[in-house]
Amino acid sequence: MEVRMGQTQPRAQQAHQRPVFAQDDEHPNDRPGSTPSLGKISIAIGILAVLIALLVGIIRVGGDIHDLSADLVKINTVFQTKVKEISMALEKQSNDISMTLKKQSKQVEQLKIDTSVALVKIDTSVALVKQIDQLALQLKNAIDHISSITENTARKVNDLLEYSSSGSSTSMQQILEATKNSSNALVNITEGLRNIGNISKSTNKVVDDILGVAHELHNQTTLLSSLQPISCDDIKRLHPDSQTGYYYINCQTVYCNMDELCDSGGGWTRVAYLDMSDATQNCPTGFNSHQIGEKKFCIRPGSHGGSCTSAKFFTNGISYSQICGRVEGYAKNTPDAFYNSDPQHNNIDSFYVDGVSITHGSPRQHVWTFAALGATAITLGGKFNCPCSPGSLQQVPSFVGKDYYCEGGSADPLWDGKDCVPIETDCCSSPYLPWFYRNLNTTTTDYIELRVCCDQNTNDEDVPVNLYEIYIK
Repeated sequence: MEVRMGQTQPRAQQAHQRPVFAQDDEHPNDRPGSTPSLGKISIAIGILAVLIALLVGIIRVGGDIHDLSADLVKINTVFQTKVKEISMALEKQSNDISMTLKKQSKQVEQLKIDTSVALVKIDTSVALVKQIDQLALQLKNAIDHISSITENTARKVNDLLEYSSSGSSTSMQQILEATKNSSNALVNITEGLRNIGNISKSTNKVVDDILGVAHELHNQTTLLSSLQPISCDDIKRLHPDSQTGYYYINCQTVYCNMDELCDSGGGWTRVAYLDMSDATQNCPTGFNSHQIGEKKFCIRPGSHGGSCTSAKFFTNGISYSQICGRVEGYAKNTPDAFYNSDPQHNNIDSFYVDGVSITHGSPRQHVWTFAALGATAITLGGKFNCPCSPGSLQQVPSFVGKDYYCEGGSADPLWDGKDCVPIETDCCSSPYLPWFYRNLNTTTTDYIELRVCCDQNTNDEDVPVNLYEIYIK
């Protein structure tokens, strides 16, 4: 509600309007019906004066506005140009940097590839170097081995030459002379190999030289094999200090016992060997394998009557006059040694004994007999006891003579010279036990035969064998 100056309103109206004025004006000094304050008027006049002054100033400088505007336009144009130039320069620099980064990125990738390839090559080179080192070591070991063999061969050939000069044929001496020359040549080659600085330049020539010597040695070996075979006894006589062990002679590996055996010095050639306690060994062809407790044995195949099972051992042309060996077996059920109820007991080609028969050649010639018994005491007045036991009624076949061993009982091994029962004291008196020894008083190259025999079926009696060893000299 507007209130004009110089006018008053009725009291009722003024009373009615007071709350409105109180709400519209927050200043307590302002009251309805009063005039505007001098402060407000002064402020308004001041503001107006400032506006007038500004207007006057603008009017005064109005003539320069145009020039100022033109300068601003020029400055703006130059500024825009510079901004554009800077922008283009920055863009170009950005492109150059981008290209450089791309180029460097490609170079880095290529460097990675080259590095990987180089590492692979390095690894390959290292592996090749290791292989070369290994081959060089193997070659050195081979050279040392060849050198040792050839030196031993040359030494043995010299010994054989000394041996052959006394009684061998001219052809034997010629072969040994040629073998000696070949051995010496091989020694020279191996010595040269040790001094090779550049193996690749000399390998072909060395290989050709070795092949040539090997061919010559092969020829001499072929000729030598046609002559009398060399035995362990020959080696022992040429080299008294030779040790027991395996030797390569007569184109095969042979076991030589160079120690005292059967009171006859060393130089024994082994022709037969079996030890069933060795898990790698098997029974000879024709025998059956049998187990008693934890021990393995070789026995006759099942039979309904008397029979023999045989194994032959060849000497490969070696001449001999002495035989030394041993056999170990057991009594199964009731073997009865030389009990002679059967006429076959006088026939060397049949089951003349319950036990083991050793012969040589054909027709068979007796070497040794191992008789087995089940009894350990005098039985039926000596009817089933060893001939060497007191009071025995058994008789030994004439072709056997005194060349036999006899032992009874199934509790321990037979023919080992141990744990003999009292009635077999004389049976276990041989100084050679557990070995047997025969001097044939003549030389032969016959094969040796071992037979396990019994005069009754395998269910009634048998003589399982678990060890044998036979030597000749």
